Amino acid sequence: MAVAGFDAGYVYKYRFGHEDPVECVAVPGNDDLEVSTFLYYTNNKYLFLGMGDGAVRCVRVKDDPGDLSDYWSLGMHKGPVVGLALSADSRTLYSAGQDGNLFMYAVHPEGGDPPASLASPAAISAPAAAEELYGADVPTLEDQCAKAEQDRKMKVAAENLQRAEQALWGLADTYNNIVRW
Repeated sequence: MAVAGFDAGYVYKYRFGHEDPVECVAVPGNDDLEVSTFLYYTNNKYLFLGMGDGAVRCVRVKDDPGDLSDYWSLGMHKGPVVGLALSADSRTLYSAGQDGNLFMYAVHPEGGDPPASLASPAAISAPAAAEELYGADVPTLEDQCAKAEQDRKMKVAAENLQRAEQALWGLADTYNNIVRW
């Protein structure tokens, strides 16, 4: 169990039915940040940790499961990592952050070599400046919203009027049937 607050930066091992922890392991290089989520990979040989500072950490699990010192970390999210998942073929790791971003990483199981160097991300050009529309014939966003609301109200009113007319025609038929007797 990993906790936040005062006990952040530690992983506690408990037994069901017992209140006291069996073991307490400090997460190295954690600076009292909580482990917000975790995921085991390739038969428990690796442990992915989602950290409270937005980093995704890959820990190589050693013979002593309490030794979490062999790791690398990649800061990706602006805020806690809230979810980690693997693709069906276990070659892609996904991380979801509280910042609303979803990142995907290529992972290499035992025997697979990672690329010698990582490719630089493609440069993203700045978006073109939006052209301002001026004139009395161009409605503002507020005008468009007001018109959409007015159209919605008119549609509801027309539907209500149609139902009322149908009810009145039904009542008129009933009245005419009564008068004919």
